[in-house]
Amino acid sequence: MGLNGSGKSTLLRIIVGLLKPDRGDVLVDGFSVLREPEKAKSLIGFVPETPALYEHLTALEFLNLVLELWGYDLASKYDELVRLARIFELDTELNTLISAFSHGMRKKLAVIAALVHDPKVLLIDEVAEGLDARTRVSQGDPAWSEEARARHTHHDAYP
Repeated sequence: MGLNGSGKSTLLRIIVGLLKPDRGDVLVDGFSVLREPEKAKSLIGFVPETPALYEHLTALEFLNLVLELWGYDLASKYDELVRLARIFELDTELNTLISAFSHGMRKKLAVIAALVHDPKVLLIDEVAEGLDARTRVSQGDPAWSEEARARHTHHDAYP
């Protein structure tokens, strides 16, 4: 947490390997983001402030693509994917084009995509931005805690 412009998003981008630090290093569960970037990145689920989603895909097609990028096939993770979609109230929208999603639905989809490979660390830039009041309140809910498995780290400019 910190003031606007204090470097929170920059730090997250360094941790996930999108930016190189001017000096120093970051360790993720003991793995250097500079010397062992693939291993460090494999431990992280990241939701940027404005997630890049393929609007011409359905939510399920997008999540399938994410799974393939992580080296999984849909069949091996389907039950987990549906479970996450149910928790984030997108289970009835899996066959809907992302272009039809509201901003909050897109943010929820990005969170599911960040969790689907079972990361040790979940980083969410501007965690409450774009989420409806019910979802914001539910961040204190056991579902969020369960999904983060006590690994949920977030930054938010709003205390």
